[in-house]
Order: sequence, then structure tokens, then C-alpha cells
Amino acid sequence: MARRPLCLRLPPPGGEAAWTAAGEGEVRRGPLAEAAGAAAGRPLWVLIPAEAVLLTRVRAPTRRRSRLRQAVPYLLEERLAQDVEALHFALGRPARDGGVPVAVVERTRMEGWLESLAGAGLRPQALVPDALALPWEPGAWSLAAEEDSGRVLVREGREAGWAAEAELLPALLGRALHRSGGRAGEGRPERLRLWVPEGAAEPPLPPLPEDHPAVERQPPPASLLALQAAALTREGVPLDLLQGGYGAGERLGRAWRPWRAAALLLAAALAGQAALAAWEVRELDRRLAALEAEAARLLRRAFPEVRRVVAPRVQMERRLEALRAGGREPELLGLLDRLGQALAAVPGARLERLRYRRGELRLALRLKDLQALEALKARLAGDLAVQVLGADSGEGGVRARLLLRKAQGGQRG
Repeated sequence: MARRPLCLRLPPPGGEAAWTAAGEGEVRRGPLAEAAGAAAGRPLWVLIPAEAVLLTRVRAPTRRRSRLRQAVPYLLEERLAQDVEALHFALGRPARDGGVPVAVVERTRMEGWLESLAGAGLRPQALVPDALALPWEPGAWSLAAEEDSGRVLVREGREAGWAAEAELLPALLGRALHRSGGRAGEGRPERLRLWVPEGAAEPPLPPLPEDHPAVERQPPPASLLALQAAALTREGVPLDLLQGGYGAGERLGRAWRPWRAAALLLAAALAGQAALAAWEVRELDRRLAALEAEAARLLRRAFPEVRRVVAPRVQMERRLEALRAGGREPELLGLLDRLGQALAAVPGARLERLRYRRGELRLALRLKDLQALEALKARLAGDLAVQVLGADSGEGGVRARLLLRKAQGGQRG
């Protein structure tokens, strides 16, 4: 009989790891190295703090998994404060409405977690945000208090959840309930299921009017980790961060083995068609590669500032949408007029690229020196708010990135 997976919670700074398996009762605590013995011969599910992960959704431009992986970073680029190259993106199962759950985490965090586990002799089969390890059922949100940290976990859906300190829960939960009332495909929950483990304080809840969901207090579990281990064992892993470059190859092998015999029978039945099908696939791939090369050429021709082409269709649509949005914004002409006047008055200033979105004009330019940059800022100040996003000085002068927007209540100087 296969042993049940071990559920392990990473140690907080200065704290200890905790681990248990569903149905095995005791939760053990200690250094990560001590968990290696308990994990031997069984799958290992590692819970990571939900605060370190952005759980969101995107509208899928394609249903092909490989294409979707390439497109998702650029679909989310405007929502993220960091460069997409510094982030890892894990995808959930696409919904019927075309939405795709996405988990976003810093690559440095992923590598740090995996290095710590490998240093202790642990090889996880799944990395799961801890909020998604709570029990879940349609029409209800799950809330659970953590015994020793004052954190509260909230699971809004199969692949949606978050965590917060207990004192912040009323404000954040109230806002989430208000937001869910108009969310397409989700809707406000009918019930709030609350677990308070033994030894944990009951978290404060916001005032709930009669039209809000009812609070159902569940029997207190022996520990939060035991509750999560049981839920993952019963419901499965909802969203695993070990994807792409961090994927575990053996998971694909385990998924393929039950279908091997059926696949062999199917291959024998289609033996006469194999050569023709292979030729058709090669021909289609050749045509697709030619179309993608042409799309990339057209994208670079229309938008010379594009340096990296990954998903030409998605990138083209995003830039066309930005242009259309710019045409509807009356502030754009005023911003361009002020920028042109200021650049003309600063000798040697050269504009390299710009982007306009929602009243903000982002631009990259080259100047002779830092004094020229200060002169340009002074020319733009007054009715414009000027923010320097970055400035690099080198042999060729200064390359700077600026953000311009209309100043509140400003007067043109």
C-alpha cells in the first residue's frame, strides 16, 4: 500500500519547519534536515507562504499550453512591478470562460526554497501556496487561523486565495467580499467556513449584514497543518509551482504510465497512417514557423522599439490597444506638445522611445550629461509631474527613463 504524501510547511525566519501526513496524527517540528527521514519513500508536498505569491487570472489568447506559457508574462506585464524575466509563472487549469489561473513568484524565492530543501535532502513533488491547501467547496470561502503566527489564510476558490495578519483581516475580507459581488464567473460566496485550530485565537471578522454570507464555524482541528494535509490528500493539488524550468520530470512519467497500454494499442491501429501524419505535422510546423517569422518582422517594422519577440500576435494586439487608447485620451497631445518644446530647448537631447497609457507618458531618451537631464526636468516642471525612473551615465552621455503625467492643479510655466 502506497504511503500517504508528507505535507511540510517551510520554516519562517528564525523558526522551525513542521510536517505531517493526513491521517497520521502528530505534527512534528524541527530543522528541515529532520524531515528528510519522514519524507523517505513518499511524495512530498511543500507549503509556501501565500504572501510570497500573486494568485491571479488572465484571459487566454490560445488554448495551447506552450503558447500560453509564452504569452502569460506579457499579458500580466502591466500589473507587475518587476520585469517578467525576474518572475516565475505557473498556470492552473483553464476555466470554461477562457480564464486561466496564474501564480506569479520571484525566481530568487523559488530558487531559495528549492536550494534549502535540496540542502536538507528533500525533493518536493509539489510547491503549493498554503492558502490553497485549505478545504474548499463551491459556493463557500474557507478561512483558517494559524496557531503560532497570527496569520489568517483565506481561500476564495480552487486556485484563488491570500493570507493576512489577523488585525488586517476585517478590512481585507470586507474589501474582498465587496469586490466578489460583481466579479464575473465567481460571485459572492454563500458561506464563510471558519476553522480555528486548538490553541489559536479566533480571527476578527468584519461586520456582516444580512445579505452577506453566513459564517459556519467548523470543529476545531488539532492543527492547521493536519487540516491542510487532509484537504490536499482528499482534493488533490490545485496549483503546483513546479512547472516550466522547475518542473519534475517524474510527474509526467507517473501520469503517462496508466495510459501506456492503451497508447500502444492505438499506435498499432494507426500504423498505416503514421508516415502521412508525420509529414503533415512537419508541413504545418514549417508553415507556422514561416507565419510567425513574418509576424515578428511586421511587429518590428511597425514598432521598432520592440527588442524581444516572444508572442508576436499578443504583443501586436497589446501595442495596438495602447495606440487606440491613446487616441481617446486628450491629454496625450498636450503631453507631446510640452515634451517637444522641452526637448527643443535642451541641446543634444534625443528621444529614443515612448509609451502612453491612462494619462501617463513613459519615455526613454539620451542626453549629453546629468546637467542636461536637470535642465529638461526644469523645462517640464510646472503643469507636469515629472518622475525619473532611471538614469545611467556612460561614455555616450546619459540614458534616462522618465514618467510624465499632468500635475494636479498645476499651471503651465
